[in-house]
Amino acid sequence: MKKLIAAASAATFALSLAACGSDSATDDEVVGDTVEEPADEALSDIPEETPVAVEPAPAATEVPESRRQSLEESGDRAEAAADDIEAALEAEFGQAEDARDAEAQ
Repeated sequence: MKKLIAAASAATFALSLAACGSDSATDDEVVGDTVEEPADEALSDIPEETPVAVEPAPAATEVPESRRQSLEESGDRAEAAADDIEAALEAEFGQAEDARDAEAQ
């Protein structure tokens, strides 16, 4: 099975490399322009020092205590859920590694 997968992978890699070959017909169509030249032309009408209007940030508003507590509780529940998921994943991977080690022996 491993030899079949290795042979299929080798064939895929060989075909991928063959597809990357160059064609002389496309090389004749290439013009000496670079990406910067069209970009420079497009930006030539814009003055160098364009003023930018910056509005001040809005003042921070006070969050009601009940809302703050609700947000903190939501954050705590999300953290607990993430911890539960992490523990479940670690247990699952641990069981998989134990099974693999037992199979190897």
